[in-house]
Amino acid sequence: RKLPWVSICHPAIVEGTKRFITAVARALKGSPALAYWVMGGESLYPTYSFPGRWADYSRNAILHFRAWLGERYGRVEALNAAWGTNYKGFEEVEPPRPPGRDLPSLDWHRFRLHAMAERIRWHYAAIRAEDKRRPILSCNHGDLRRLTELGADPALYASVSDGFETGQIIVGDDPLLFNLLYFRFFSSFGRPICPARLAYKLPDPKARGGGRSFTPEAVRRYVYECLGCGAWHVGLVQWSGSLPDGEWGIKGTPAFLEARKVFAEILRIRPWLDRSWPVKPKLAVYLPRPTWALWGFRPAWLEAHRELARRHIPAEFVYDPQVKRGDLKDYEALLLVDAPAVPEAALKAIYDFLQRGGTFLVGGKFAELDENLRLRKGLKLPGRVVRAKPQDPLRALRELLPKVERWRPFRLAVSPSRKPVFLEEFRTVKWAQRNLAEDMSGKKSLGQTVRLPGPVRSILISTPTYLKRCEEFGFILRVRMGGPEGEVIAEKRVNPPIADNAWHELKIPRDDPPGTVYYIEVIPNEDLPPRTLGWWGRGEDIYPEGTAFVDGRPVAYDREVVLKIERPLPEEAAVEAFLLSDGTNPALVLVNVTDGMAKVEGVMDDSLLRDEPEKYRAVELISGSEVGRGLRFGLSLKPHGTAVVFFERQIERAKVERMASSLKPAIERLDREGFLTP
Repeated sequence: RKLPWVSICHPAIVEGTKRFITAVARALKGSPALAYWVMGGESLYPTYSFPGRWADYSRNAILHFRAWLGERYGRVEALNAAWGTNYKGFEEVEPPRPPGRDLPSLDWHRFRLHAMAERIRWHYAAIRAEDKRRPILSCNHGDLRRLTELGADPALYASVSDGFETGQIIVGDDPLLFNLLYFRFFSSFGRPICPARLAYKLPDPKARGGGRSFTPEAVRRYVYECLGCGAWHVGLVQWSGSLPDGEWGIKGTPAFLEARKVFAEILRIRPWLDRSWPVKPKLAVYLPRPTWALWGFRPAWLEAHRELARRHIPAEFVYDPQVKRGDLKDYEALLLVDAPAVPEAALKAIYDFLQRGGTFLVGGKFAELDENLRLRKGLKLPGRVVRAKPQDPLRALRELLPKVERWRPFRLAVSPSRKPVFLEEFRTVKWAQRNLAEDMSGKKSLGQTVRLPGPVRSILISTPTYLKRCEEFGFILRVRMGGPEGEVIAEKRVNPPIADNAWHELKIPRDDPPGTVYYIEVIPNEDLPPRTLGWWGRGEDIYPEGTAFVDGRPVAYDREVVLKIERPLPEEAAVEAFLLSDGTNPALVLVNVTDGMAKVEGVMDDSLLRDEPEKYRAVELISGSEVGRGLRFGLSLKPHGTAVVFFERQIERAKVERMASSLKPAIERLDREGFLTP
């Protein structure tokens, strides 16, 4: 059925929003409590909330699309040549419904990204007309990997704002390393990143929206991650209250006391870290927009992000505009995996990068198509090209990763008392594929078979309650071996109240080998009324390794089941590490992500020091204790503990005063010319 949605291309929205923003900026610009402006709210296209429902096909949006095509191609003959069409004028062009994997669809995705950025640019202009000095940041939220559904292109947003306000929601065991992923999306632009709405959701089926807010461990971990990633401002969501998607308030919870402690620590160590910034990494990871738009955020890109973080190898995502502009000169190495479509100008920039002595590490499909999806042949590159042999992107990445460790600016030896493991989520149906909220009422049982890809710690299902809270009815959740008649190996009763779309987790008390088939079964109450409880799935058979069942009989569709697969990690992954520097004194922010103690011994690269190593001492700032001299340090981290190791240059006070005096005129000039923020 059709659902209404605001069109960002409608003149009433464009002009009305401008008037509203102007009035608000005029009213609040005199407030001393205002640090920066955030534009746009949580902007998105309806496709993000309703997967598969592409938009905007309103009259104004189509007129906007045609005008955009006119700017891109100039003449309709050029568009016809590129698209293989025979339009007489741009007024005949219609957007694809739905988009596919062809050039008209790619152009439509490009237009939608530019339209959203254009909206932000109008907001920026309206605020800047009233306030000439405060930073104006774009508002970023949701899963940024879903580029075309959300409409948020990091490079385009960077071009129309002074930085990035963010509202990332980290969930449960954080299998995506989601907070770090958010920073990696934006770090290469050198603009302020402000997670002012940093959120954590601990799954709880009895909580509103299926989850509760920060735990003490989550507060410490994610705030210190933000510190290590160079956040300009951090705020937790939220002080009190709840919303339909979760109980976010930390007031009166153990997390509140930990938040008070963590922020007090940061205020105490601020004088040492003031003016510090993440050290520019030597490695860049390139995400070409044509590949991202048509094929989505590639699994190998996510795996590269996670593996680089676990191996303590700093790296930034870079995008088409930066690559074309020549920004690769700021890096020593470039990593690109699974990118079938790469723009011609970006390929030339990679060629130039290699001729200047850079190293290019590439795996999987590479640049088979250009930005107009024309086939390339006979591609040759000069210089240091490290090509992975496997064609499978993930296998190619695993071959390349050891070769990038040479660009790691510090080395850590980590000895954890508890070995780190990664709980990888395997899904029979992806969240974006869900379109069936199957009602449990009137059924004796519902089930789904699933083949195990590895050792399973637990299984999860999600239950819609049709926009209300189920107060009286529950169900039995079981896991059987093989099928509906198999041995029961795990079972629990899920009692009310049950929030809408709550997740229900069932621990698996045994280890079964890969390839084992589990049967996930739900037994609802016999008197369950219609549209009270359901089980999410997809109304067609898309999971090849299993099928759905109703009352013990197979049906031709699939239900959503999430398996938490336990993967062992190397010992170094027990501790996250982030490198900062003010240009003279480097610092390492360390975060223990395990439930056990972790002993850490480290050595810094001497290129990070401005003076001889013997003139530095390593101080752990939170405790104030000396932990090393010169390039080396050693300490122990408590379970979920944090540390900040500061390499303090020993220098005479008189010399510092002379340096400060010589810099004062230049700083005053920057302030007069408007380069410094308030």
